[in-house]
Amino acid sequence: MELELEHEIAKRLRHAEANAEPIEPFAHEIGEREVLRAYDIQHLNTQHGLSTGRILRGRKIGLTAKTVQQQLGSGLIDQSQNATVAAIQMAEKKVW
Repeated sequence: MELELEHEIAKRLRHAEANAEPIEPFAHEIGEREVLRAYDIQHLNTQHGLSTGRILRGRKIGLTAKTVQQQLGSGLIDQSQNATVAAIQMAEKKVW
């Protein structure tokens, strides 16, 4: 199945979020420099969230400055990162 590993990791992340539990790192499963696979996982969870009623409010771009990328070290971050911002019930989740 195409994206089988990505689907499985996306499911683990949703379970961890729903149960407020930590999750084991999975970079070794997808490859530490496999940014596109990580974005696939993010996309799967965004689509899942939208299908359950979450509202997409925008996107966030970070780590755009080369100096910030270098400060993080290890050469693992060599490009900007982006994420989806969804509207969540802040009071319900008690996140302030």
